[in-house]
Amino acid sequence: LTASSYQELADRTATIKVQGIGTNVILTVRQKAFIPSNEYFWIKFEETDGTVNIENSNISYSFDGDTWVNGAKSISMGKNKLVYLKDLKTSLKPIYDNIRIKFTKRAKVGGNISSLRGMEAYGFRYYFENNTYLTNASALILPWTTLENGCYYSMFKGCTSLVAAPTLPATTLAQYCYYNMFYGCIRLVS
Repeated sequence: LTASSYQELADRTATIKVQGIGTNVILTVRQKAFIPSNEYFWIKFEETDGTVNIENSNISYSFDGDTWVNGAKSISMGKNKLVYLKDLKTSLKPIYDNIRIKFTKRAKVGGNISSLRGMEAYGFRYYFENNTYLTNASALILPWTTLENGCYYSMFKGCTSLVAAPTLPATTLAQYCYYNMFYGCIRLVS
């Protein structure tokens, strides 16, 4: 892991007595918290032993962002709470051929979604549809400012636990983009 993958938290101090000297020494301990890299799309679970199921794609996954396993359809997380995903194909997929991502424990998603596919008509359609364990997508990067027809169509439809949405930076929109993107997201407040 690189230094940029970490964020410093509060300093903690503890007083210890050094044996034989008779004086107290102040020890400062810096705690670090892991912050996922935004180079790839990621899923971060709230607890261990989750599973990620992927339909309609040839996905590669990594628990550290460096070592990748090819051809995943189901990923058993075990003690891992974070997994990175990227598509093994370098060309655009045919229209309507969309990935479906489901998981079995509460989790949030983030990182750059372009590591899964490029922007094309109906891109990202139904990606997380009815994923009731998805709680937060505020760290998800949707990088394009110009969208194709039907892009993000029903992307989060039925995600009833979703409370935070990604930023939507697109300024040039095509027909049906964003259509039903958040339909049925009953906990989404803004």
